[in-house]
Amino acid sequence: MTSRLQAELRMALASIGTSAPIFLATAGVDRLFEGFVLSCLIRALIKNGARLEIYDGRINPSPSRTLNLRRAPGRIYDDIPGIGFIMVEFEGRFFEIHTDLRVSPANESRPRNTSKRAERIEAS
Repeated sequence: MTSRLQAELRMALASIGTSAPIFLATAGVDRLFEGFVLSCLIRALIKNGARLEIYDGRINPSPSRTLNLRRAPGRIYDDIPGIGFIMVEFEGRFFEIHTDLRVSPANESRPRNTSKRAERIEAS
């Protein structure tokens, strides 16, 4: 099962010109299943005309050819070096796809130093 889940994610990532070597080498079956769900989402978005681009970092994101996925839950505004996300442009709107985010209480504030692009996305 592990090899089939790895193969599905590897093929989906290759279809958008990227790879996730660290994740694929270290993830257990539970995380690989999340990767499989991500691969289904990638295929559906491409089939429906979305444009996908990989980014590294959260505060100062930069385009990347390697997607480093979280391997444990975290907050979306944490700036963990090298953790990436997929930027999606679909029907003129932008969205970010992240994995392994935890839900925080409503009264937990987010940092003010988020990326300019993310602020535009949140406002749209």
